[in-house]
Amino acid sequence: AQRQSQPQTPTATPTPRAGMSYTQRFRAFVTMNLLGIMFLAMAFAVGLPVIVIRPAKFAISFTAGSLMFMLGFAVLKGPWTHLKSMCKREVAPFSALYVGSMVGTLYASLVARSYVLVMLMSGAQLCALAYYMVAGIPGGARGMSIFMTAMRKTIGAICYPVYIACKACVRSATGL
Repeated sequence: AQRQSQPQTPTATPTPRAGMSYTQRFRAFVTMNLLGIMFLAMAFAVGLPVIVIRPAKFAISFTAGSLMFMLGFAVLKGPWTHLKSMCKREVAPFSALYVGSMVGTLYASLVARSYVLVMLMSGAQLCALAYYMVAGIPGGARGMSIFMTAMRKTIGAICYPVYIACKACVRSATGL
């Protein structure tokens, strides 16, 4: 007789994937998310103030943070399960935007060296990352709402002085 596997319920203990128990995968997930947060913080603290001069500093740190988040979910769910979930019809456009924006951010900073393109690609990457995290964390919409509000305020607090400084530099350089 062929044994049929029973579907897992949320209360069932998840099966091992990629040779790791659920506890090991969850620890790796948390570690990768902490690394992701560290890279994003580094992007905003170190890379953002010098983005006009060195867009690659910001883009590489920001993209490394995004990649850590993506890899964290891949470890938690299992690599193939995660890849399949990214390719589902309803999320495939967001997955493509996320991966494309990471590649685009690196291209914009390392090859094109375009400040405007780095900012556009990084913005797309941030939006895709937010969707990716909300979709990947059960019940994460409320937590993500709080996180995004805090992130918006932090980015605003960082970007506004940079904008004022750039505006002053342009005015002094052009004599307007």
